[in-house]
Amino acid sequence: MKQLSLFIFLLLLSWGMETQLLSYYFEDLTAERHLHLFLGMSGTLLYLIPILIILFYLSRKLSVSFPFILLALFVGWSIAAPLSMEVNTWVDGQLQQILSADIYQAWIDTFSAPFAEEFLKASTGVWVLFLLKEKRLSAAMLVGAASGLGFQLAEDMYYIAGESYLDVNNTYPELINRLSGALASHWLYTSIVVVGIMWLIQTHFKPKSILPYIYVLAPVALHFFWNSPFNASQSIFSPVSATLSAITLYLGCHVYQHIILANPFDK
Repeated sequence: MKQLSLFIFLLLLSWGMETQLLSYYFEDLTAERHLHLFLGMSGTLLYLIPILIILFYLSRKLSVSFPFILLALFVGWSIAAPLSMEVNTWVDGQLQQILSADIYQAWIDTFSAPFAEEFLKASTGVWVLFLLKEKRLSAAMLVGAASGLGFQLAEDMYYIAGESYLDVNNTYPELINRLSGALASHWLYTSIVVVGIMWLIQTHFKPKSILPYIYVLAPVALHFFWNSPFNASQSIFSPVSATLSAITLYLGCHVYQHIILANPFDK
């Protein structure tokens, strides 16, 4: 069973890597336009590098192998992201048939992405943990963060590339749009969810606290409201997105301070 799981893992990894790389190439664009597209996507380094530095520091502090974290990042980029795209596309098609045009346009990102993406990101993170025989919640926090970060990177690069393809003048506005929500995004969602899932697994789904359930469900709810029409403000300052980001950051700090630093499972 373990060998089969490893084979499926490698199969999805190979498929996902090919899918991701091909999504950044457009036959009808010139080399100059591709260079501009690449420079736009490289702007994601503005959050990728600082977050990786944080994960490296925490890996040293919590005795978690940093190569494991890099593997999880690659898995999030190459498996979770393309799988989520396929699932979202399928769900979107089903919803388009049963919802009115107005409801579909307003709520489509809300009904599909939060559930499919959080499930798949967390699943790949947990998969990496089990393949590496790592059950500590400290490892779950960092591997989950890396898996979510890989997904976040793939999603941002996809949208930047798409906007750049449509109009070169859209490249940097879309980059700024992606950077504006990067601090409290997929990397924190998945970190929190994976900690909750591993906590439930270690207690055989009979925890003495409600916290693991909150950790699993809260990021889904936050993602739901982030994608909803309630967060569609066109003003420079959006109180909804600021509030959702603050809650996400608070949950991330809560996981670290109250669970990881005083976690009985890691002792």
